Amino acid sequence: MIIKYPEKATLKEVLTGSLSTTSLKNICKRNGIFLLSPDKETVIRDAHLFYWGFNDINTISNQIEDEKNYKKSFRLQLEFSPSDADNSIFSALCSAFTSYRNSIASYSKVRFDSYNVVTIGDSQMLVGEISYIKKKPGKVEMLSEIIQHFSFQAKCPTDNRVDIDFLFADRNDISTAKRIVTAAVATSSALKPPTQISLKPLKISERVELFDRFFGYTFANWHFMSLQDIKISDGQIDDQDDIEQEAITQSILTGIKSAHLSGTGLRSNPIVMQAVQRGYFFPKATVRFEHKREAQEIVVDIAFNTDDLLLEVNMISTYEVEDDRPYRHPMAVDDQKSALAEFHDSIQELYDQIISERPQDGGDEITSET
Repeated sequence: MIIKYPEKATLKEVLTGSLSTTSLKNICKRNGIFLLSPDKETVIRDAHLFYWGFNDINTISNQIEDEKNYKKSFRLQLEFSPSDADNSIFSALCSAFTSYRNSIASYSKVRFDSYNVVTIGDSQMLVGEISYIKKKPGKVEMLSEIIQHFSFQAKCPTDNRVDIDFLFADRNDISTAKRIVTAAVATSSALKPPTQISLKPLKISERVELFDRFFGYTFANWHFMSLQDIKISDGQIDDQDDIEQEAITQSILTGIKSAHLSGTGLRSNPIVMQAVQRGYFFPKATVRFEHKREAQEIVVDIAFNTDDLLLEVNMISTYEVEDDRPYRHPMAVDDQKSALAEFHDSIQELYDQIISERPQDGGDEITSET
């Protein structure tokens, strides 16, 4: 929320670099003003001179950061080692977060906008929304401080593990969420520091195996349609020619699609295996899914980001299908949460399978990394 009306020059700068033409036209349309020009400069030249009310300025400010409303997600896990005083893993979780919320959060300038226990069937989840102020030094006044929002839902799939899924819009939210969880569990002797699934401890062949099993996984609500794109890496600083790198990527992408269509799996495809032998693996795949019961399609990034190759599952686009044709259409936030959580669950299951299938007398030990 803004606290001071911006100057016209400031407003023009914000509209030019931080808001799409479509969004700006829609805001004007709600005020009875129809801007028909397809040229963005013409629209901004006219629009920034209008008298914008307080609610309009706040609407513009709120849309700047997360215009498309596609959700990004990552998961933190907590191990539970109960003492005699601990009743259950869920009560230990709620106690730790409530203690943080009531005491530490205000000093860290973190606000819990919502915080509730939700019962779904026989299980319970702790859900909430968090906001904090992100400063942007050097920006114009309207953009110098932005209130960031992200949400979380925590569940206990076993008696000794907590899964906390975060939906975020800005990468700064990730470090803030990790600091919050670390500080919260520090008040509990039963909950261990948070960890996150990483490709880094896996061998090259096991990294390929993880994606191979994911592409062929039977999901409860979704069906694998196609592999849209794949990123390849050898874990080294990229010093290859761009043309050569593109050729390798396209060759591997063709090999993966061929392996999937033939049902032979990635490890049986010679193109993919040659890449693995050269030390290549896949830190990100862009996959298209269709819903098994609803007329919906989605495109999702399965990405292992940062130097530690930590897992994120991000929604790229969503569609409704009508007359066998997909049309871009926003998906409700709760539906996005459900889909992203399902993909996290499946990758966790497959990751655990690969670990458990390793020979007991050989291979390096694999653990999740923070």
